[in-house]
Amino acid sequence: MTPAMRIKAFVSGHPLWSIFIFASLIRVLNIWHVAVFGGKFVIEDSFFLTFSIEWAQSFGFMAGEPGSNSFVERVPIYPLVVALFQAIGLGAPIFLALFNGMLDALTCVIIGLLGCMMERRLGLVAGGMAAMWPNLIIHSGLVLSDALFVLLFSAILYCAAKFLREPTASWSLASGGLLGFAIVTRTVAQFLVPPITIAIGAIALYHRRSKLNAMGLSLMFVVGTMIATVPVLTHNWVKFDNFSFSVQSGTHMAYWVVPPIKAVENGTPLAETVSKMRGRFVDGLERDGVRETEISPFEVDRRLKEIAIAEILVSSPLAIAKAWAKGITVNLMSPAILIDTRVRALATQSFYSLETPHFVAKVWRYVVGNGPVYGILFVIGAFGSIVTLGLSLYGALLLWRRNCWVAVFTGLAVVYFLLLNGPVGSPKYRLPLEPIIVLLTSLGILGLWDWWQTRYSKKQEA
Repeated sequence: MTPAMRIKAFVSGHPLWSIFIFASLIRVLNIWHVAVFGGKFVIEDSFFLTFSIEWAQSFGFMAGEPGSNSFVERVPIYPLVVALFQAIGLGAPIFLALFNGMLDALTCVIIGLLGCMMERRLGLVAGGMAAMWPNLIIHSGLVLSDALFVLLFSAILYCAAKFLREPTASWSLASGGLLGFAIVTRTVAQFLVPPITIAIGAIALYHRRSKLNAMGLSLMFVVGTMIATVPVLTHNWVKFDNFSFSVQSGTHMAYWVVPPIKAVENGTPLAETVSKMRGRFVDGLERDGVRETEISPFEVDRRLKEIAIAEILVSSPLAIAKAWAKGITVNLMSPAILIDTRVRALATQSFYSLETPHFVAKVWRYVVGNGPVYGILFVIGAFGSIVTLGLSLYGALLLWRRNCWVAVFTGLAVVYFLLLNGPVGSPKYRLPLEPIIVLLTSLGILGLWDWWQTRYSKKQEA
């Protein structure tokens, strides 16, 4: 038996292991290349490397007391993982990147399982596509919580698909538990609890279960979410007298959501709006006779949210809609390769700092201004994004024809994340959608393959 035949036999007999091994190899090679050729494993900030131990100390998992309250900026699950690695001497970014890579390889396996629920070949194609998916590969090689979040969200999709077929208490509880851990990994998932709770009851009734059974299944889901969320909320209530998960919302709304809206509404530069929002926050502190260091991070968060919401409420609805539309466009169309630290090193300017008459001019100036190599990579990535979007839309149409309810829930999940991300656009914010996009793209590819095969067969018969 030749090596090629052995590989084919192994893939046929062990498809999930094949997907995991293939995905792991690609991610390890990417991490090796980053380490050898001058890339970075840390992007945006070094929060997880700096404050993870403080989360562990605050929960009592490690000796000592936190040096500050800055650790509550993020939710604790991934910081606790990082703290564990640091405690055993593996806290260097490369080890965390390798861990994230293995998490992402598991995500590829789950995507394959989701595909297999429709047909075996879809599972193999989707798992293989996920293993080679640029956005997943790039972000799994960074010290970010996204790889863990995408794994959890993919597992939620799998449990939800199982529940949609057969509503049981075990699938309901598993879905809730996974969502709870996803929430304390990234709070973007917290608003999914009410609609999914309602959907679980509705699905049970659709399967002709009793009203009591439907209510019980919904309750099981809520109980599942509480397993991970209640300890975090209790911690914050006891230590900070606040019933919130983290203090990110205020900063995000004031410095990332409001500026794009104002840029659309009256052309105000982003940096100028950020400065104004900061000024209003400082003015509020002075008016109340307090300093920022004297109040808790949750109070800072509350004040920033109030300022941001007040500014959004007086903004033009049309400007808000346009800002959201731009954010959605960037989230769906921006090439993932641009987030890679090796490619970012080629950039000489910031996309968000550029001021131009309109969005297209901004993209053009950004690409042209970063040199020919960057421009070529952008064109390749943009072409891939357009092709992927087209195939996924075709895949969505095929999914609708096969199972309209699955298509509806899939569409709602996509809409949820696109609307919640709002005007903030980046390949990073597309990550929760990638399992769905991979599956739909794979379905589209197989649909085109079947169409071509049918057409070719008819020509042969003629």
